Amino acid sequence: MRCVCSRVLQQIRLYSVCDAETGHFLVLATGWDKQSWVDAVLFHARLVDEKVVIEEDNFEEGLTDALIVAGICGDDIIVHSEQDPFGGA
Repeated sequence: MRCVCSRVLQQIRLYSVCDAETGHFLVLATGWDKQSWVDAVLFHARLVDEKVVIEEDNFEEGLTDALIVAGICGDDIIVHSEQDPFGGA
């Protein structure tokens, strides 16, 4: 099951992309910021062995605390590092 939602933030559109089958969840930003094109991954997490592996978190305050407030145990959240304990992709 895949869902794609969007909302407008000035001329930049934010999209949430959820793929429950593969366990990938992203927030993408695309659009014009003044005179340059923005196409960025703001957030990417994946589910691996019942853990949330944060691959990319480009929000100013990060989303880890928001995930904990939403009910995910802090011990089940892993911030991706150079050495991935779960083997990438």
